[in-house]
Amino acid sequence: MSGLQSRFSAPIRETIDRVHDGQIGEIVAIEENYLRGPYGRTDRPKDLRELEIQIGNQYRFAWLCGDDVPQSLIHNLDSALWAMRDESPVRVYGLGGRSTQFQPEMGTSFDHHSLIYEFANGCKIYGAVRTAVGCFGSNIDVFHGTKGRCMFAAFAPPRFTDLKGNVTWKADEQASKVSPYRQEHVEFLKSIRDGAPFQRGKQLAMSTLGTVLGQMAVYTGQPITWEEGLNSRHAFAPAGEVRLDMEPPVTPGPDGLYPIAAARGLRLAAIYGGDPIEKQVKALRKGVELAVCTPGRAIDLIERRDLSVEDVRHVVIDEADRMADMGFLPQVEWILRNVGGSHQTLLFSATLDGVVDSLVRRYQTDPARHEVESRGVTVEEMTHRFIQVHEMDKAKVAAKIIKSSGRTMVFTNTKHGADRLAAKLQDLGVDAAAIHGDLRQNMRERALAQFSDGKLAALVATDVAARGIHVDEVDAVIHYDPPSDHKNYLHRSGRTARAGESGLVVSLVLWNQELEVRRLQKRLGLDVPLVEMFSNDPRLEDLVEFDPEAA
Repeated sequence: MSGLQSRFSAPIRETIDRVHDGQIGEIVAIEENYLRGPYGRTDRPKDLRELEIQIGNQYRFAWLCGDDVPQSLIHNLDSALWAMRDESPVRVYGLGGRSTQFQPEMGTSFDHHSLIYEFANGCKIYGAVRTAVGCFGSNIDVFHGTKGRCMFAAFAPPRFTDLKGNVTWKADEQASKVSPYRQEHVEFLKSIRDGAPFQRGKQLAMSTLGTVLGQMAVYTGQPITWEEGLNSRHAFAPAGEVRLDMEPPVTPGPDGLYPIAAARGLRLAAIYGGDPIEKQVKALRKGVELAVCTPGRAIDLIERRDLSVEDVRHVVIDEADRMADMGFLPQVEWILRNVGGSHQTLLFSATLDGVVDSLVRRYQTDPARHEVESRGVTVEEMTHRFIQVHEMDKAKVAAKIIKSSGRTMVFTNTKHGADRLAAKLQDLGVDAAAIHGDLRQNMRERALAQFSDGKLAALVATDVAARGIHVDEVDAVIHYDPPSDHKNYLHRSGRTARAGESGLVVSLVLWNQELEVRRLQKRLGLDVPLVEMFSNDPRLEDLVEFDPEAA
């Protein structure tokens, strides 16, 4: 019986009895935390159908029940509902997302959720659950009352404290070590032998419906009442018989990733130049809740009346600073002026000064500003090397690093430089391709797909083209040309060392770039020596183990 194991623990039974007897007074709030590392990853055998793969990896797909709420938080939620005398909450709302699990096998599920369950008497359950990489772990129930509080964790003795924190009761430690999972089976089998009813259906339905409402609230972004849940016809799974030869509700895209929007029942369209406009019009006419657009193509479709912005509720401008740098701001402003009705405008930008600030002043009312610092841990997880090279030997050094490091992203400052370097690397025996704004969309997509599949050892990119590129398991990043500022360095370097993995970042420096790079290091807080190397230097074979301090 999913979620009910705590009800078979003798110490927790006594704890809940004491709560019901008023030892901590009236319950005013409940904390439920189930914070853990990721579930085991399931490989994708080539001989299995897509549906079989998803069924074998059910944790990862919302339509199969997956994610942390029904898999983990259900246990804590049942304890909370038990403490509330199995009273149903009035409504639930919350938020969630993905923080670390972006690999294709992670399916459509979120890896963290925060939920609030409200009761008619004003009490609230605050539930937090996640399966993220490299984070703090906790599985604990805390009941806050007007006279004190009680808390218990998995296989740990429950205890009560008064409002000053003094322990007023603690359960027997040995009894707390008895597995409630085993006791559940003992009582179930005894009921069969005795011919007595073993009725836990109501509790099971309560905890299960509670987790389903939590999922609905997170994936829709809307509060869900208990009554709405009871009367809802929403179904995560497809209607009718599930057959192994059927198409699953979600399928991976060309990059192997599953669309998160599908988990929320959202239809989306990608609108950009270089792709047949007829295909995009067809997608829009079917109806979409989310359109991800480049400004120019969006304007084309709006003027053709194939894209309506009359009933838009949210306008999101990503990389607003880059939009300004690339000269797209007039197009962005045209779109903002033509969006009708009441809507929210969200701006995401590395900087909020200059022309970006003008967007804030013109198109936002009572704006709220949120700042997030760069993830310092990512930079710390990288291995940084600064190598002084000579112009005629520079490409050979890059080729040597790529051959010894594995899949590598190489950054140049110009489109022409990217094309020229890709050709040089090919001449040096490195499978490489360039990606930049002058290439046709299908060529960019093909190069990216080949790089993602491991068919290319190196992808040579400009900063603009690299925006939005997410490829797992990039082993190294080479700054072939020094970046313009420390933010660009971090953005480029962030293509590697993802999800807690290590990564190598190499900057190639010409003699006349040394001062510029020293300033860059100072802004980054990187005290790494600049070491001169030629392409025949054996140290290039393993730059991770190479110690520049000892050079």
